[in-house]
Amino acid sequence: MKIFKKNTTIPIHRNYKFGWHSTHRDNVYSLKQSHSSMFLLGDSIIKGLSRYKKVWKNLFNQYEAINGGIGGDKTQNVLWRVQNMSLPPSIKCVVINVGINNID
Repeated sequence: MKIFKKNTTIPIHRNYKFGWHSTHRDNVYSLKQSHSSMFLLGDSIIKGLSRYKKVWKNLFNQYEAINGGIGGDKTQNVLWRVQNMSLPPSIKCVVINVGINNID
């Protein structure tokens, strides 16, 4: 049996997902406009945190955190986004969650 491993260290965009680039651009714009000290980046697990208003308020509001999650992103997609954005000086902490979509 052969096991094929995809190279997850090569950053790639997701041109095949409608709205992905515009969501990325919106995240970049939000970063530029904010005075946030925390940025959360990753897949749907990160994106889904915003559904839990109490959790978000208790854990992230004090940092004016920005949610940069995009559902379905794989490690290589998040790496591409990291390379195609810049963080403002106000960001002191970045939380990155990736990998679950690479299990296939």
